[in-house]
Amino acid sequence: QPSNDNTVETKQSMKRVPLFYTLKKHASVVWNFPKTIKSCLMIGVLVYLSLLFGSVIIANFFGYTILDNTISQLGSSITTPVPLMFDSACVIGGVTSVLLYFYLSKRIEVLSFKISKKIKLIYRVQKYGLILGIIGSIGIACIGIFSLERAGPQGVWHGLFSIIAFGGYILSLFTFGILIFKYSMELPKILGIAGLIPIIVSILHGILPIPLLEWLLLISILTSLFPIFCWLSFR
Repeated sequence: QPSNDNTVETKQSMKRVPLFYTLKKHASVVWNFPKTIKSCLMIGVLVYLSLLFGSVIIANFFGYTILDNTISQLGSSITTPVPLMFDSACVIGGVTSVLLYFYLSKRIEVLSFKISKKIKLIYRVQKYGLILGIIGSIGIACIGIFSLERAGPQGVWHGLFSIIAFGGYILSLFTFGILIFKYSMELPKILGIAGLIPIIVSILHGILPIPLLEWLLLISILTSLFPIFCWLSFR
């Protein structure tokens, strides 16, 4: 019965968002190669973090500090001699997190069969978490494409994709956090609570929009994603 409910839920979802689920269906063959997926995740995360923190270190020699400068200023030639380094980090990070979210969704979908009474609810929640995660991933990739040097009229494109990126990641982490905390997902429940931290920091940043809190928001998202990445890559 749970399996039938899951099938019905999938068909209903495909009717509502046909393109998204058509792509997901065609990409399903990828899950037959878990070692390749894990290797791609590890390489992607390593390259992303290297480029991100490398761009911070280089910019620091030219007066950049996380106390006075926003994250986006790493993509401006006024602040750093290598803005392309940050732009590349954003694009690679976005592509990597798309893979991470799809793989996380697949793993939770498999685990949900062990919790037969709640499988329909779990499937629905992880589906929304996946969509929000993909939205956030696209947002951060577009931040790299539409950096401050290609921000559009009055920075509208860069600003829009910044909101999409942070909003998508924050809401997806909160959604998956509910699953981790409420159900047995082979992850410590404390990681579910950690999904609340980006929301709290984002509220503080909304009240006091200073560069340091923007950086703390990014760090809170990364630290919430990292244990999930480790679980996916090493188990």
